[in-house]
Amino acid sequence: MRSVIYASTATRLLDPTEQMALEAQSEGRNAMLGLTGLLLYNGHGFLQLLEGDADPLQTVMASIARDSRHRAITILRNEPCAAAECPGWAMRLLVTPLARTGSMDRFVRELPMTMALATRQMFAGFVALQHAHHV
Repeated sequence: MRSVIYASTATRLLDPTEQMALEAQSEGRNAMLGLTGLLLYNGHGFLQLLEGDADPLQTVMASIARDSRHRAITILRNEPCAAAECPGWAMRLLVTPLARTGSMDRFVRELPMTMALATRQMFAGFVALQHAHHV
């Protein structure tokens, strides 16, 4: 099993209908391939965790690299892992920035309890940077 995290820059703003379609498409594909993950989208960029067997993961990453909704993909992690950090989530899309008081705490509580501290910090940091940018 491998774990990949990447960040990328959005090429355009995705409306809520497009966001829901992206989540549904990703969830269906990942479930079929035995992958799990989490995708953050903030209107400016994406941060995604994907995990699973190496071959299907490589296939999905190649598809992601061709996706015109983003550019400048930067791999932040690509390493073996003992267990999934997002078991049960074929794909979960969380949209930021967080606008309400206490929304960061709520965001962190929504992350799977199985998620490693370093991964939680990476995702919380992405959200916090965007939140600070929009305040």
